[in-house]
Amino acid sequence: GIYMKQLDSSANESKGLVAAGQADIGFVRLWTCYKRIEQQQFNAMGLIYQQVCTTGLAIGVGPKSPLYHQDLASVSPDMLEGYSLIQHEYMDGGPYEDILDQIGIPHPKARVVTSSRAVINELIENTDAYFISSDTSPYYSAGSNHRLIPLTGCSVQAELGWIAQRGVALSPVALEYTRLLEQRFL
Repeated sequence: GIYMKQLDSSANESKGLVAAGQADIGFVRLWTCYKRIEQQQFNAMGLIYQQVCTTGLAIGVGPKSPLYHQDLASVSPDMLEGYSLIQHEYMDGGPYEDILDQIGIPHPKARVVTSSRAVINELIENTDAYFISSDTSPYYSAGSNHRLIPLTGCSVQAELGWIAQRGVALSPVALEYTRLLEQRFL
């Protein structure tokens, strides 16, 4: 009798789905430099936010990138000069427009903006481009064709957490899901 539907969406889409009651919870990533703005949006939308963990940032690269094959424990922002960037659509405007400046990454020679995780994966596998993400390598395997390399030398971190409607009790399935999330990341 359990119905569970997992949607892959941006944090902005997750906020809308949860606020509208179309999803019980949303798993979101916040950039610490925008946390105050995000918290204001959560409050305005009637959402609560529960932080699960904080991680550093990382870049994702594939086998066509020279960085993939180097024995690097980390990369600094200046090492990314000359490479193309693959960027999530939500980071292409609004308050996120200055994310590269916030992180300290040189503006890329080319940039691909997409809302599709499949497009990101395809480009990572077949080009020397990189994407910016939270460093979840301690929690997930990036896959055989992707490598997450920690990004050093920036003050921005990623915060992972979940959101729900304020004043609405979570279902037993949602409670179990949040418990499993917290178990995985703590």
